[in-house]
Amino acid sequence: MFRLIPRSTAHLTALGKPRLRPLDWNFPITAIRANQVSNIWWSTYLHSSTHPFLVEQFVSWSSTSRPSESEEAAKNELVEGDIAHSSCLPIATTDQDQRENNGSATTGRLVTLRTFLVHALKLHSPIVQLDLKAAFHHLVPSSQQDPSDQRPGDLCSNLDSSQKTPSPAAAAPKWTPTSRCKKLATWLEDHQLKQSKSDPCLYLGHRFHVFFLTDSILVIGDIESFKAQILGPRFSNMPNLHEVDTILGIQIRRKADSNSLYLSQPKQINKALSELKMLDEEGVGDVGTPLTPKLQLVEASDEEHEDFLQKGMNYRQSVGLLNHIASTTRPDVMYASSSLSQFTEKPGTSHWGELMRCWRYLKATEQKALELAIRPTGFDLEVWSDANWAGDPVSRKSHSGYLVCLHGSCISWNSARQSTVSLSSTESELRALVEATQELIWLQRLLVELNNTCPSPSNQKSTLSHMNYIDNNALACSLASASFHSKTKHIDVQTKWLREHVHTKLLSYQWIPTKSMLADCLTKPAPKAAYSLLCAKVSLN
Repeated sequence: MFRLIPRSTAHLTALGKPRLRPLDWNFPITAIRANQVSNIWWSTYLHSSTHPFLVEQFVSWSSTSRPSESEEAAKNELVEGDIAHSSCLPIATTDQDQRENNGSATTGRLVTLRTFLVHALKLHSPIVQLDLKAAFHHLVPSSQQDPSDQRPGDLCSNLDSSQKTPSPAAAAPKWTPTSRCKKLATWLEDHQLKQSKSDPCLYLGHRFHVFFLTDSILVIGDIESFKAQILGPRFSNMPNLHEVDTILGIQIRRKADSNSLYLSQPKQINKALSELKMLDEEGVGDVGTPLTPKLQLVEASDEEHEDFLQKGMNYRQSVGLLNHIASTTRPDVMYASSSLSQFTEKPGTSHWGELMRCWRYLKATEQKALELAIRPTGFDLEVWSDANWAGDPVSRKSHSGYLVCLHGSCISWNSARQSTVSLSSTESELRALVEATQELIWLQRLLVELNNTCPSPSNQKSTLSHMNYIDNNALACSLASASFHSKTKHIDVQTKWLREHVHTKLLSYQWIPTKSMLADCLTKPAPKAAYSLLCAKVSLN
């Protein structure tokens, strides 16, 4: 969930009592304030000097990366700013625009989206998309619907407290994104679809599943049942259900001769390159890696920072766009995004140069697409976790990363600097394994829900095998042994937490050589061979 926070709280003190809008817990708690900020380019506004509101991320639905320490510091700096800038968005010119802006859009996690698509491929199910805003233009008024399709109180919900009979406005309510999603959610619940406990924007039924993404939904399973039960009785014209093509700016292509999906963002990359005036730039063919291999970036000096400011470059915006692309379809640039975002508070010319190198890499590989398919693998869920011990030359903090594949398709990845300094490489790898295991446990719960309410005639329940791959032999020995060492007392809680999951068979691990570690590219500026291995394994072609 995202909340817009003003740069100052002085106006609240003047009022005597903070006026806080209560949170809506009835429908997916992942509601975000949509307004006129595009969900595709929301990160453009993050920390922007021209947009003094800050998006505070309580639940990270739009990104798989965590905020860096410099971003946290920037957030605190913005909150203490001037009250003069009281709005970051254009004022709505009509009542209709105002009602739309006051609404909230709902969206699930990107990890859930990719898992949802892979699950559809496993079922050989069609994946259809519905635009809720266009569909609700043809909604039949409650008074004309079949009483059996109405909930008690539906008619009263369209009336003012002082009205006894429906008014013309009540017969044709002005829908906001939130109200559209709420209404559809009640219809789904009336037909015994259950809200997922893993992602509140996912509704599961024995005949079809529905996933909410901003003002659109994706449906898999028995599409004809969805039309007959949900759409037919409530809309005068059958809404346009079409094969998914573009959602959240993600281009999704499906080959007719193969059961595969290809996810890419060429339009977003070209738009960013156009803003950076790099579309006509030549000489990008030799950029084989997002960052210079073995690079160690440090904070810019005051002189370097002043020189950079004189160039008038928007570093925050460029990093924000890069982060969106990296967390959506491009795991190969995830480390570059995480590393460069740590210098948004005080960037220099060296940071800008590496950022431009990363964009040149994306320009040279803009046609790459993340392929989702069902492939024969040793395990249903495969997890790679790694860490670069003391990789930061100043703070000596480690950088960890993990990558998760389901049936051979990459569905989740993360790269982030660890919050504390590790005393050994084993400790840094252990912290990376803890983060990967937390993601694994959540994914297992999500997949259990999907498999136990399988929209297929056989409705067969299946168990998922999994394996965590690590390349630190000392960590593997520590998990296998129940012995206690005084030098590992400070990480004893995490160690025993992992051992407990190993004992209950919730966690299985296997040592592999470093040259086979896919997560190596998520922890440091790796050479070209490491990126080639990653792209080949996750089918980023």
